[in-house]
Amino acid sequence: MLPIVIDCGQVVSDREKHLNFYFYENVVFGSWFTATVKSNQAGSELWVATFHQASSAEAKRMVKNYGLIREHK
Repeated sequence: MLPIVIDCGQVVSDREKHLNFYFYENVVFGSWFTATVKSNQAGSELWVATFHQASSAEAKRMVKNYGLIREHK
C-alpha cells in the first residue's frame, strides 16, 4: 500500500521537510492510510517516518490546518 499512498494520496505539509500523504482505500480496507515522508537536512535522502491507518477526521483536520498541496487521485 505504501507506493499507492505516495503515488495517489492527497498531500499536506505540516512542517518543514515533511510531506504527509493521505489515501482512501475503499474496496479492501475501507479506511484511510497515511504516510509521512521526510528529507534529511541536505535534501539528498528521503525517509518514511510513519505509515499507518488514519481516520477521515485526521485527514480533514490536516487539510484544514495546513492546506492541500496535491489532490487525491
